[in-house]
Amino acid sequence: MKIKCLKCRKFLFFLVSASIIGLSFSVIYKFVHNKSISNDDFLSNKQEHLVDEERIIKLINLGEIDAAKRFLREGKLQRDLLIVLLANEPNLDMLKYVNSLGWDLNILYDDKISPLYAICSSTFDDGAIAKMLPDVLLMGVDPNIDFGLEASSVNLCAMNNKIKSLKVLLMNGAKFDFEEDQGVTPLMLASQYGSVDCVELLVDSGANPLARDNDGKTAFDYLEMEWEPTNLDRESMGDDMIDFFREEHKLPSDIKLRITKILKGEGK
Repeated sequence: MKIKCLKCRKFLFFLVSASIIGLSFSVIYKFVHNKSISNDDFLSNKQEHLVDEERIIKLINLGEIDAAKRFLREGKLQRDLLIVLLANEPNLDMLKYVNSLGWDLNILYDDKISPLYAICSSTFDDGAIAKMLPDVLLMGVDPNIDFGLEASSVNLCAMNNKIKSLKVLLMNGAKFDFEEDQGVTPLMLASQYGSVDCVELLVDSGANPLARDNDGKTAFDYLEMEWEPTNLDRESMGDDMIDFFREEHKLPSDIKLRITKILKGEGK
């Protein structure tokens, strides 16, 4: 699916990220609050149907790692879903284990969510994510994988000012000039969403402030963009959500000034 509207990009990122978190919580809640099955019964109960992803997550949260690994080896699982759930925790040890089993950590769940997307969009702070990224990338994860939303890990970090994670990605082969199908670069997104530190890092890494997207817009133009809902936004979001995104997108004048100076090569 190609996203033609630049203005609804962050809303789509928000929806996908929220869906991962919601999925994780629903899986955990369903099993943790099932009072009819004790831990022992759960571990010993071999149901006739295939072992599922929810059982694995339950075992991990019970601390029954050996049992979880056994089911990982023996069960017929929806690997893309389970890997994304593990990544969103994020559970580095279990990701290492499934990688040792030969599972593909570049797999896309629902054709749009990769494990790296789940990690970069998790609720963990930037420092925690940055700390685990080198190990994740060493497992063969592609830092430039297209998430299906015309974005990469660099774009996602640039939009959300995850400067520590962005540094790690760039040091491990991520492209500072990754272009979407519409020619949008990480520097354009960092400017648009007021990510001062990321703008500076990207410029220092060689990103071109004068590069143009398919509509001829540069990072300077993105800095001045004002968010307005499309007809599709109005149909799907409602007035409160529209007001939220309109206010969230407004950049303070001092932020705009700092980014303008960086783009012009005048420092912060």
